[in-house]
Parts: sequence; C-alpha cells; structure tokens
Amino acid sequence: MQEAPAENQSSNDSDGSWWSRECGVRELLASGLPLAVSTATFAVMNFCDRLFLTRYDSDVIGPVMVGGAASWNASAGFIGMALYAIAFVSQYRGSGQPHRIGAVIWHACAMVFLALPVFALLAMSAEQVLLMFGHEHGLVEREATYFRIMLCGMPALIMSMGLNAFFIGLERTRIVMVLDIAAAVVNVALDYAWIFGVFGFPEWGMEGAAWATVTALWIKFVGYLVLVAIQPDVREFGFLSGWRPDWKLFLSLIRYGGPNGMQFVLEGGAFTIILLFLGEAGDLALEATTLAFSVNMVAFVPVLGIGMAVTSMVGNQIGRVRPDLAVRATWSGILVSTIYSVVFVVFYLATPTWFLVFHDLENDQHRELLNWTVILLRFVAVYCLFDAWQVIFASAIKGAGDTWFTVVALAVSSVSIILLGVLLRGSFESMSGKLLWWWTLLTLFIVTLASAFLWRFLQGAWKSMSVIRES
Repeated sequence: MQEAPAENQSSNDSDGSWWSRECGVRELLASGLPLAVSTATFAVMNFCDRLFLTRYDSDVIGPVMVGGAASWNASAGFIGMALYAIAFVSQYRGSGQPHRIGAVIWHACAMVFLALPVFALLAMSAEQVLLMFGHEHGLVEREATYFRIMLCGMPALIMSMGLNAFFIGLERTRIVMVLDIAAAVVNVALDYAWIFGVFGFPEWGMEGAAWATVTALWIKFVGYLVLVAIQPDVREFGFLSGWRPDWKLFLSLIRYGGPNGMQFVLEGGAFTIILLFLGEAGDLALEATTLAFSVNMVAFVPVLGIGMAVTSMVGNQIGRVRPDLAVRATWSGILVSTIYSVVFVVFYLATPTWFLVFHDLENDQHRELLNWTVILLRFVAVYCLFDAWQVIFASAIKGAGDTWFTVVALAVSSVSIILLGVLLRGSFESMSGKLLWWWTLLTLFIVTLASAFLWRFLQGAWKSMSVIRES
C-alpha cells in the first residue's frame, strides 16, 4: 500500500473551518449532495407509486409493500456486494492505482450471475413461502404476482450498482444524479400511464406499477453503460483488459462485499419478516405501516446518499494512508445528516398529516388509516436521528474494509428483536397491540444499531484496514 509523503503527514490539516478544510462539510456536500438527490429519486418513485396505487385501489398497497420488500430482500445480498466496489475504487484511487478500477467494475457487475439461479428458485416457490406466514390466499396471489414482476428488474439493478460504484468511487456523483433523475421521470410517467390506462395504454393497475419500475431499471442500466464508455479518461482505468476473469479480485470482492451484501439481506429480511407478521394484524395495520415507511423514505433515503459519499471519502483517505482525514470525513457526514434529519423530526411531530395530504385520507372511509399512520410517524420521529447515525458510522467503517463487524452487529440485533417479537406476540390480541408492539421493537432495533456502530467507529480498529492489499 502506498505510503503518504512525510510532509503530507505532518501538514497542519486543522487549518480552515469545519466548512472549507480538507474532508470538511463543503467537500462532503460536493460529493454527497448529488448522491442525496440521486437516492431521493428512489423515495420519489416509491412515493408516486404508492400515491397512484392508493388512488387506484388502496387494497393493493399491502401486497405491493410485501411483494416489493420480498424482491428487494431476494436481491439485496448481490446488490450489496456489487455496490461495495465503491470502497475498492476509492482505495485504488487514493493509492495511485487507477488501472485496477476497470477490473473492479467488471467483477462487481458479474455478481448478477450468482443471483440468477436464486431468482429463478424464488419465483417458482413464491406462493408457498408467503402462505407460511398465514396470509389469505387472495392476498398471497397478489403479493406473488408483484414479487415475480419485480424480480425481472433486479438483474439490471445489480449491474447498475456495479457501474454506479465507478462514478461514486471517483466522486463523479453529478453523473449518477442526472441519470437517476432521468430514470425516475421515466418511472413516474410509466407508473401513471400503466396503472390508470392513459395515453393509449391499457389499465394494468398493480401490475402496471411493477412493470414501470422494471422498465426504468433496465433503461438506467443501459444509461450507465453508455456513460462509462464516453468518459474522456476511460482508458486510464483498464476497462479493456479488466473484463478478463481475475479470481483473486472476485474472491476479494466477495470477502469484503459479502458481509455488506449480508447486511443488506439482514436489514431487508428483518423488515420483511416484521411486515409479514404485521399481516396477521390485518390490512389496516399493514397499510398504515406501508404509508409510514413511504413517508419516512423522504427523510431516510437521502441519508444513504450521504453515507455512500462517506464510504468513498473514507476509502480514498485509507488508500492515501490518512485515517485522520477519514475520521474528519465521517464527522462531516454526521453533521450534515443530523441537520437534515432534525428538520423531518420537527415536521413528523408538528405537522404529520402534511406528508399524507396527497393520499386523500381525509374522508371518513380512510379516517382510521390516517389516524394510525400519524401515530406511527411519532415512532419514526423517535428513531429518525438514530437511523441517520447508524448509516453514517456503518458507511465509514465499511469504507476501510470493516464489513464483518457491521454484519455481526446487525445479525445479533435483528435476530434478537425478531425472536423477542415472536415470543411475546401472543400477549397482544388486538390489532393496536400487535401494531404498537412491532413498532416499539423496530425503534429499539435502530437505536441498538446506532449505538453499536458508534462504539466500533470510536474504537478505531478500522483505521488500519484496507480492502486492496490482497487484490
């Protein structure tokens, strides 16, 4: 690994304010703000999708939430491995080895070949799995339909994440933002056309929403391919030679990216299992949970973009052998995410119905759904800050290569919370009791994660790690 020049190590990096210094807030925002906008497009797509479907038929919201969560969980591990190429790209960049970056991207995209057999198996057994959770046959049929359609877009998403890592690792994040905005516009337009049957298209309802997302995902993948190819310095990154199989690099991506993928699976799995158990409480509990999570997407998803920027900046400084600047980049991320999240905490507590105005829930038919969604947004207000902090601290230590701690902490926390929920769920017979019980556990889960990742960050073992030493 390249050693930093002595004069660089001894320079007075404390010069400048928290805003303008190296790895300060300004530098973080230059990379992180486009990524926050980029990830926010996902929240916008999700919001519009749920909004259109609520107006079309509110009874499909539950199946869409379960089917969508299941499709994400099926692909999350592979997405996590592909996306972890960000750390490799940024560390190769920081250590002065850009010629290795092309190979990293090709091998990250190759994760899709591991995913395809899994997708095929799950598509064939969807109904049997969903019936295990006690859902009615009619509900299971709609959940499985949405799930199968969404699986058609997951290969494109996995490969897009691999290509996405190229731009994020090099901090060319405006390109990612523009492409994601374009894909979101396509998705929303197709959503409206295919759900309601306008502009000459048939009325497809729930299935139309799923196919709109799938189409947008494949368009985005093609867009990434084109944008990588037209980069003026693309030859510097070894794309023409990097496509050849490099098993040492591929196994290194799996070694470090595997835990990152497992973290995605555990997070998505815990979320999906809670949703499935909430299905026992009835459609109202599931619909209120769906709406509360959809609203929270606006606050949470942009923080993921800030987290990706932190991963890239930390990886770059680890490659330069400057862990002190990696620490600074992390605290810059904490400051930005805290300010952003506090704004939403205030709105969730003061004017929660403002976020639901477009869902047309003021009429008597949906009054109970509105009331319960507002109650759940109070829970969101409690855990919102902790959710932002756990993202930033986890992103920081993963940028160095400390991925196993994150997955172990998540596994212990999620398994403990779910077991506690299952063991005591018999104590709650009413819909309200079951709903509030699972949301209490969800809040405890997020607070626990934030505490664990903060401890690991302060402990500092990640500062001496690197993902590129063996690859």
